[in-house]
Amino acid sequence: MNRLVALAIGLWVLLPATCSWAQVADSAAAACTDSAANFRVMFLAEPSDTLIFTREAEAQAFIPTDTVEAITEADVYDTLDFRNYIPGTPFELIEDRLSCIQADVPLTFNKTVNSFINFFVVRKRNYTQTMLERKDHFFPIFEAALRRYELPEELKYLSIVESGLNMRAISKSGAVGLWQFMSATGRDFKLYQDKYADERMDPHKATEAACRYLRFLYNQFNDWELALAAYNCGPGSIRRTLARTGGRTFWEIYNALPQETRSYVPQFTAVVYAMHYAEAHNLRADADSMLVLPTHDTVLVNRQVNLTALSNHLQVDAKTLVLLNPTLRKPVTPEQVPYALTLPAEAAGRFRAERACYLEMAQGEPLPEPAPRTKPAAAERVVARKRHTVRRGETLFAIADKFEVSVQDLRRWNHLRSNRVRPGQRLTVAITTKGKAAPPKPDSTIGPTMANVPKAVAEQIRLAQKQQNKADTLATVADSAAEATAPVVLVQAPAPKPLRTAKPRLAPPTPPPPAPAEAAAPAAQGKVYEVQPGDTLWNISTRQGLTVEQIMKLNGLKDKNLKVGQKLILG
Repeated sequence: MNRLVALAIGLWVLLPATCSWAQVADSAAAACTDSAANFRVMFLAEPSDTLIFTREAEAQAFIPTDTVEAITEADVYDTLDFRNYIPGTPFELIEDRLSCIQADVPLTFNKTVNSFINFFVVRKRNYTQTMLERKDHFFPIFEAALRRYELPEELKYLSIVESGLNMRAISKSGAVGLWQFMSATGRDFKLYQDKYADERMDPHKATEAACRYLRFLYNQFNDWELALAAYNCGPGSIRRTLARTGGRTFWEIYNALPQETRSYVPQFTAVVYAMHYAEAHNLRADADSMLVLPTHDTVLVNRQVNLTALSNHLQVDAKTLVLLNPTLRKPVTPEQVPYALTLPAEAAGRFRAERACYLEMAQGEPLPEPAPRTKPAAAERVVARKRHTVRRGETLFAIADKFEVSVQDLRRWNHLRSNRVRPGQRLTVAITTKGKAAPPKPDSTIGPTMANVPKAVAEQIRLAQKQQNKADTLATVADSAAEATAPVVLVQAPAPKPLRTAKPRLAPPTPPPPAPAEAAAPAAQGKVYEVQPGDTLWNISTRQGLTVEQIMKLNGLKDKNLKVGQKLILG
């Protein structure tokens, strides 16, 4: 302290007597003029990510009686359009950040993952910002359920990949809700669905079902990346791909997976990174757009209520009612079933005070019954598939002419890139009908009920049908000939046509009655089930209490592939 005081006294002595503090300030300002500008920060969003400070030359840099305040980060945000700034991030830094947040679920980093990270933090910044505004509402629900099932907490980000945290999201394939359950899978996990309500859109119940399903998938594969891939394309597809390729991890079978599944796991990794390091990429939630539900209460309604009319009478935003009652498929409550309707707390109080009045004013009408599911009338329908072995000298054109199909269809059915075939090659040929269905064939199209008919009887039926068609053709030709040769001058009735009366139509022989065991077979088959979208043999067997092998044996199935609308016998 003594040294500082002595230094100050020495400087005071050295100053000229005519020099004042104002002159000192002026000389300091003159010294700073060359590199000067005022303390307005101009932000340039360049790859160098630097802040450039400038001063206006005509502005006074220092004022003797004031001090220059330090520029804080808050000042930068207030004075600049900082929202449009996108920081550049090196490849190595992203890899290091991912390694820091990796826990139970592997977060593999490569060029594919890096491209999806760039998608979420650069190209689709608005989408990521929307997720930041919604996550505080949904993540507590997800985290509580994941803790109950002892699952990794980072699985909560999977819903962002699936639905974008949208309770009412519906995919092109018919998957619904935050966790995108297909109808059949939702029923497997006890999610109720009818024309009024769909519990796949309930955030609590759907999250419980998703946790059970994810735990089931992990127990099958013991690998989280494979479990996530199976959540997208099904466990059967992953098992077949593993067996076909011999791989053991997701990245070993990556090239053999469907395109959507190949993108699924990298998207999950990119979302985990984007949500953890959003602020590092200048991504922040808009406080005015945060998803926050109002304080609400539940009232029990025992009659049908139209929510649109009720929102008008209660003066409540219709979107708020939709958010508070996500399971309703239409803005109307179920008929003849008590329903717990969620309303804002203040509106719920007014509803209870004048319950009868509001129920009368907002009385709803029953929804129409859904149209029965019918198969679309296709221009071409596959009746049967055959296997043909290419012989020496055969060409693709000859094979197409033999089976009366086009070369393009043959190439499409067998995934051929050219018209070349080699001897011994096995080709699949689909026998199709155009327009209307082909006449039934006992061997392939009659179905399970004709499976027990002896081959000799089936051959007799086929010959009888051929004779019947021949007799009909002869009768038609005779009619035409008789009309052409009849004299025009005759006015009496023409003579009876002997050919039609002389040769009666042949009726197909009645097949012999089946043996007692065979007669009891159709009765034992009992229940018939129509395959719905998203159904698999495993799902159906679980619901019906059968094994997959039993269903395949009952229906004579050679593989586990099912088609929508296919009839299955569940005896």
